[in-house]
Amino acid sequence: MRKNLLLLALSLLVFLPFTNSATAQTDNFELGVRFDGVYRGHAAALDAMIPLGENRLHGNLSFGGWGLGASLIHDWQYTFGNGVNGMGEWLWYPGIGAGIGIWDDYYRGDGYYGGFGVSFLAEFGLEYQFEFPMSIGVDVRPAIGFGDFIHDGFGFYIGHGVNVRYRF
Repeated sequence: MRKNLLLLALSLLVFLPFTNSATAQTDNFELGVRFDGVYRGHAAALDAMIPLGENRLHGNLSFGGWGLGASLIHDWQYTFGNGVNGMGEWLWYPGIGAGIGIWDDYYRGDGYYGGFGVSFLAEFGLEYQFEFPMSIGVDVRPAIGFGDFIHDGFGFYIGHGVNVRYRF
């Protein structure tokens, strides 16, 4: 099941950027917060979107009860409809990137551990951009991680989050 999910995610990331002509052009820098599904102990993150023409970089600096983490994801973004009563805009975005983190007192079931980890991740998100300079969204992030925080130093996990950002 995990292999099929990973294969589907990689296939979508490779082929989707070439299949949809309705790409979104976002010229605004966005800054806000992302609330995580308590994945790896990171409950909140400083969330930023940096425009790259029709694409963007999605950066996070996360913090929580177990440590610090950072991720940088290259997102392709696509529009798929007008918002409520024709105001605003819906976007969806697949992306790929990487993350790092340091942890202290992470509980693995057989004791407390600390250490360093690296992950390679995908992102699938849905976002609503209001007419005023605010965006809200949700995302899912399947990832492959390496490091001290995972049993045997390697593992697959899925994170998810909700974000609210201001568009400058």
